[in-house]
Amino acid sequence: MTAKKLYFINGLIGLIGGIVLLLISLFLPFIIISAAATNASMGGGLGWFAFALKLVILILAIYSLVTLSSDSRMQTGSLKVPLILLIVGSGVAMIPLLGWAGSIVLIIGGSIGLAKNKAFK
Repeated sequence: MTAKKLYFINGLIGLIGGIVLLLISLFLPFIIISAAATNASMGGGLGWFAFALKLVILILAIYSLVTLSSDSRMQTGSLKVPLILLIVGSGVAMIPLLGWAGSIVLIIGGSIGLAKNKAFK
């Protein structure tokens, strides 16, 4: 996989995953309350999906940072910022009641990553 493609995938997953996690963290309490009132078990699956998405973003960002660290373009430091934001954002999102803050950091990291993707030519 090329460096540009890996960097683009990180930006895209960070942006889309951050938006999805933000929506889940905002609506999950209401889903759990309504599911408890109707004896449905809908909130648990959504919580596991959110945890899996956070874990995938964390693993992908760490893998990309390690893989791209030998690239000469990554030595400037400004191209490492989105990957570090994705790592920090997914770590913060795993803390209970701070999922919304981690999601915002993921959105910022993903959008910066997509904007800086043109550095890979």
